[in-house]
Amino acid sequence: GTIPPGERDYLQKVSTRRAHQILTAGGKGELVHLEQGGLGVFTEYVLEALDGSADRDGKGFITFSDIATYSN
Repeated sequence: GTIPPGERDYLQKVSTRRAHQILTAGGKGELVHLEQGGLGVFTEYVLEALDGSADRDGKGFITFSDIATYSN
């Protein structure tokens, strides 16, 4: 279920729940394009992001949002 944003202690409640987020390169049936070194461009960007490049503000960790908005 969801927690309404106006609920008491909203931030504490939502920050203690487990979440699943998915990042994909495309939709069902789409092919990988522009292969580089055996990996697709999407994979290259994700690996760069996870290697620390997505931490643009220098906070010392990478969030899902950092990865989702990363571009070199």
